[in-house]
Amino acid sequence: MSTYSCLTSTETILNFQKQIVKSLQQKYPLLYNGDYINLDFHSIPHYGNQSEMEKVWAGAKHKTMKGADTVIAQDAQSNMILYTRADILRKEESEEVLKFVDYWKQVNKTVEQTLVYEQKVKLPKCQNQFRQIAIKDNGREKPTLIITNDKNLSMKSILEVYARRWRIENKLAELVAFFNLNALSSPLMIRIHFDMLWTMIADTLYHIFAQDLRRFEKNLSPTIFKKFINFPGKVIYDGENFTVKIRKRAYTPVLKDVLKLQSPITVPWLDNKKLKIIWTP
Repeated sequence: MSTYSCLTSTETILNFQKQIVKSLQQKYPLLYNGDYINLDFHSIPHYGNQSEMEKVWAGAKHKTMKGADTVIAQDAQSNMILYTRADILRKEESEEVLKFVDYWKQVNKTVEQTLVYEQKVKLPKCQNQFRQIAIKDNGREKPTLIITNDKNLSMKSILEVYARRWRIENKLAELVAFFNLNALSSPLMIRIHFDMLWTMIADTLYHIFAQDLRRFEKNLSPTIFKKFINFPGKVIYDGENFTVKIRKRAYTPVLKDVLKLQSPITVPWLDNKKLKIIWTP
């Protein structure tokens, strides 16, 4: 993976990201089907001495330090990440929302969802009217201001939508704790973006796998890993096909109810060889 990251460019990664999201959208229509998309910036601290990174506010450390400023977009209904980007300068932060809009138009052909985010955005020569809502007595010294161009949504609904924006904070916490998102493999932004993209893919695959596990559909990646993935097994290759022998555990009955796991699986990247799972005592 580190070798591939040296051979990519920002354009290559973004194009790959578009193709991944398009393919997932076609195969799993409900994956990005929410009415709202949450956007948030995430600072990844860098502890090395030599780097060309700007100083950013690292919330986890509660201080300003050198780091990578990144942005993530999330479907508010499925909680799945649908966009990542790194190599953002502080002076460019206000442009990132519009960059995401351009990206989502290329993926989805249109932007029907409402975007929810906490960030300054520049709208040059914009003549549209906006609603401004001030929230007082919210535990802060100054009121929170919400600006929206949705003239039909009730105030109650607007506040509920804003409150659900914290789902992206929870997702970021999960990505940091389980997928080690903050463990930088390099001070180079292109590699950081490469790592973020593969983190997004891994998180999405966990979610898709969970949808096949009855009563565990809403479990997070760490729980799915602990109960259904992290156990010993043995791989046997006879020159034609693969057999995976897995010891039975407490949650094995849930896996045995997944029909697609009970018959041989064709693996495209292994020359379409078959893979069969056998549950052993």
